[in-house]
Amino acid sequence: DAIGDDVERVRFATWNLFSGRQAHRQSNSGAALYYFSKGISFLGRDCWHASYNNLCLSLHKGAVTASFTLGKPDDVTQYAEQITKNVAFDDSLDIQPFVLRSLSQSGQHEESISKGIQILHRLKFDIPLAPTPESVMKGMASTNEITSKFSTDQMMDLCGKTVDDTVHRAVMIIDAFYTSCYVASSPFLPLISCAVIQFSLQHGICHEALA
Repeated sequence: DAIGDDVERVRFATWNLFSGRQAHRQSNSGAALYYFSKGISFLGRDCWHASYNNLCLSLHKGAVTASFTLGKPDDVTQYAEQITKNVAFDDSLDIQPFVLRSLSQSGQHEESISKGIQILHRLKFDIPLAPTPESVMKGMASTNEITSKFSTDQMMDLCGKTVDDTVHRAVMIIDAFYTSCYVASSPFLPLISCAVIQFSLQHGICHEALA
């Protein structure tokens, strides 16, 4: 590497991050991916070092977004895996919808569903790993019981409630593999629907849940 000095490498990586974001805002995803990937390469093999962990994370998230926009599922997976291996689970949540949608768009519906369910379990969603007719009926009955406690006005009030980023991310993750559940006629579909309703009634209704 001709640029051996850490300060210089970080400076060039930061410049590429800025350029990648600027290209993304201009809807030039090809250029954005180029800059994000170059920024990662400037940081080198130790890019996840604590000294510039946030910079590396931002570059990888940018690369995931640009790769998804360009319809490059392999690149989405590659950059996303680097994130999930090197940062805390909560810090990886905002790239998971891109991963799930990329799998879905590639026709890998079962993999999208499986990955989505795994993420929801880590978010403490109570969804059985092997749905049965009995568990579906139980989930629907539980949802009906909960919704019956809310009036129309109370539900409307929930639509205006400010929800935190964790709620937004959880609902976006569900939305990202919901289509795969439908296309694959997955037994998870009614359970996911019930989970969205119950989660929204507990934490507030964000616009993603209404889509």
